[in-house]
Amino acid sequence: MDLSVFFDPVSSVLFEGIKGNQLGSRAWTVGSTFPDWSQADIVILGVKEEGKKQSMAQAVRPFLYSLSLPHENLALADLGDLKLKDSPEATYDVLAYVLEQLKAAGKTVMLLSDSPEASYAQYLSFASQENWINYVHIGHQFHLHEPDTAPPHKTFNRQIFLHEPNCLFSYTNLGFQRYFVGEEEIEGLRDLHFNYRRYGELADKLALAEPYLREAQMLSFEMSAIRQTACPAALMPSPGGFSALEACQLARYAGNSPQLHSSCFNGLSLDRDLNGQSVHLLATMMWYFMEGFYHRPKNIQPTDLKQLRRYNVQLRAAIEQINFYYDAANQHWWMEVSLPNEIGKTHPKSRLIACSEDDYQTARHDEIPERWWKTFHKLEKLEG
Repeated sequence: MDLSVFFDPVSSVLFEGIKGNQLGSRAWTVGSTFPDWSQADIVILGVKEEGKKQSMAQAVRPFLYSLSLPHENLALADLGDLKLKDSPEATYDVLAYVLEQLKAAGKTVMLLSDSPEASYAQYLSFASQENWINYVHIGHQFHLHEPDTAPPHKTFNRQIFLHEPNCLFSYTNLGFQRYFVGEEEIEGLRDLHFNYRRYGELADKLALAEPYLREAQMLSFEMSAIRQTACPAALMPSPGGFSALEACQLARYAGNSPQLHSSCFNGLSLDRDLNGQSVHLLATMMWYFMEGFYHRPKNIQPTDLKQLRRYNVQLRAAIEQINFYYDAANQHWWMEVSLPNEIGKTHPKSRLIACSEDDYQTARHDEIPERWWKTFHKLEKLEG
């Protein structure tokens, strides 16, 4: 499939002097020749906002391609920057089409966008196939209750939530900061049985974010989720948020997810970037994403539960028992969620979902983990 008509290719000047042990040697871009993305595992593409001299993708590439190889088998294709259409809506329609084609070909996409609004195009690429998806949003706000007059980078999640047909099985926000989020937004997510983890909950236990990313098909990573001292060019900077180290760890968790099809790293205002600090950080995050990708488990879920450690937790509640499994090879925890018509009964038909050791410890204290309940209610709705 020829996607070259949609892109302005990366200039060959960027790759002059690149050595064989540097990441740029695997980008497969030579002059105006469009890369053979069919042979790639990971595909990079950029989206530029109208009127800007340089896109976020253009700014990050020199830093990214000077880094060492994250893995000896790295197979990468950089398609360049998407050509802008007559309107943002038309541009995002084309972007959704490109993402859909790449996903159909089994590629993992790293999308670099000036604005978080490109995440809506990500969603459209899934909605066209009407498959239920798990969407993880790393951001300091939810962007759900903004007025119609708000700029697009503050309304993209509302567009996703209101789109018909809606294919969100799960939405998870990681890293929101409570002083930016109203109680009505939290209540709204609670009513929908969606997930949210405040930055304060994750600061000392970042591993709690891993199970959500493990099951994600789509990721939107706003650079504004990172504290201003680490990312001064964030579109909506604030003193709180993830550190540079935490941002890189989250990116590695994302890359390690066997079912993540596309990730959108977005939201930098380049005129505020001191000495390229923010784009250098983004390049490092992308490096860790790729490194995580090449250490992905072979299967989305364990195929032979007999190979895992099984823990049967008995509860004095409506749910008599929850089965947990620990995958020592990957250091992953899983738990079984009974389907709605099987509550309180033992039955071979159930759903295995990613969880953390904290969920296991919660059950051991005779409490049903919140993640179990939310998944149960969503399954109940689908069955109904």
